[in-house]
Amino acid sequence: MTALHERVGDEEVWTQQALASEPALRQPPGILGPRYDLDKTTVAVVGFVSMVALGIASTVSLVGSLLVIIGVVLAFGVLRYPTTGAYALALGVPVLSGLKRGVPVPGLRPSEALVVVVAMLVLIPARQRDVQRWAAIDWLGFTYASASVVIPIAHLIARGQDVTLGAISSMLLPLQFFLLYRTIRTALPNSAHRRMALRLMLFASIGVAFLAALQQFDIGPTRDIIKSITSAEALDSYGYSVYARATGPFQHWHPLAGYLTVIILVGIALLLDDEQRVMSRRGLFVVLAAAGSALMLSVTFVSMIGVMIGAALLGLWAGKLRRALFWSGIVTVIALTLFGSFVFTRIHNQYVGETGARRESLVPQTIENRINVWSDQYIPGLSGRWAAGWGPDLPPDVAWEHTESVYITLLLRGGLPLLFLFGASMIAVSRAARGVDMDRERRPLARTVVALVAVLWLMQLLYPYFTSSGLPQPFWVLVAITFAGWQNGARPQPELSEGGQLRKAALQ
Repeated sequence: MTALHERVGDEEVWTQQALASEPALRQPPGILGPRYDLDKTTVAVVGFVSMVALGIASTVSLVGSLLVIIGVVLAFGVLRYPTTGAYALALGVPVLSGLKRGVPVPGLRPSEALVVVVAMLVLIPARQRDVQRWAAIDWLGFTYASASVVIPIAHLIARGQDVTLGAISSMLLPLQFFLLYRTIRTALPNSAHRRMALRLMLFASIGVAFLAALQQFDIGPTRDIIKSITSAEALDSYGYSVYARATGPFQHWHPLAGYLTVIILVGIALLLDDEQRVMSRRGLFVVLAAAGSALMLSVTFVSMIGVMIGAALLGLWAGKLRRALFWSGIVTVIALTLFGSFVFTRIHNQYVGETGARRESLVPQTIENRINVWSDQYIPGLSGRWAAGWGPDLPPDVAWEHTESVYITLLLRGGLPLLFLFGASMIAVSRAARGVDMDRERRPLARTVVALVAVLWLMQLLYPYFTSSGLPQPFWVLVAITFAGWQNGARPQPELSEGGQLRKAALQ
């Protein structure tokens, strides 16, 4: 391709000859993104798969057949306009990630099926110029995702156990996240499309918050509906019957709180940036009010603390720390006024034993329980296995099936090597985000990514957010939107604004 710029002294001059040689740059693509001609081979493959799926669905139900027909139409739409695939992932995957497996694809959650299908429709036909070359963030992410599958399977084979889909389904999550990231990054060609994708993710959170409120206040059949679509065991637990906490369309309150953590910090970063064009301030206030209310109804303190620390970091980087702290204080007072009964009941339960007597320990009960489980079961269970781990299942001397920490989870699955790869991939994400902070368009998103990585080191001590649903899906959507269109290790190409004027992207 003809060079799009020439160096003159210390200035970057974008030449008219570049525009003449690149007709695609003369007018910006519409909101649906660039239109591509359908490749005959791709059409034939998609058509064959569609006929097989329709045949299978027709033997099940009429509704299933109609869903397949709708899916086929949408699939050809994504082939023609790949950007719409990115929109579908940004809108649907974070919200659907907590729904139970098996509907509509056996063995997969709806969000996982959506990622796989859209990734194939976008990445396989993608032209060479559309796929950005891999950098450290890509190589480390892929290596971690691959090791998350290979090492646990190797343990099963070494012990002579069957390698079943159920045994490795949770191991496939990092690969799903990597596909999600690469697909969205490939399919969003310019800033207008990045803004639209982020806008869809933020607007979808309002529905999640509304569902969480209906659940917490036990309005209508909401709790039964959530139980049926998520198969949430937490909703059948004794603790939930004593003290209900909102889970929204997820299996547990922690995934809901993790999801809301991403949404709230993105909203705060955009509010602190006076030049952002993603959403109006009024729209951001609506999103933040809904997400903040749902977070309070989940009564998940580790996420609340993470949001407060993240908001302080964002305020500091934006040079508006006092403003951020002031409004954080105002919001805290309002939140406690509206939802204080839930919070104070939760605090009270942390220091009252099962018999009703007050506990003498100053350590909250949930943290004390975690420490006991780690010291009595998981640390002894890892003895002699720190270097390689155990596998996807639990060691025979572990009775409590929840590790309660991402670090324990990774040590069990792949030992210190897998934990190291996870840490390295997160550091690479943070470093890459700091590298695009100079671009004004991406600045609030890049700062949110860095803040999230920072607070997650703490949050994941008490819950394995990155090996479950809820938080990692919106996180990776955010990372993909942040880096979409950014040329790794090279000067980025110019973009056209909505008015058709050539805009020089920030230099890396």
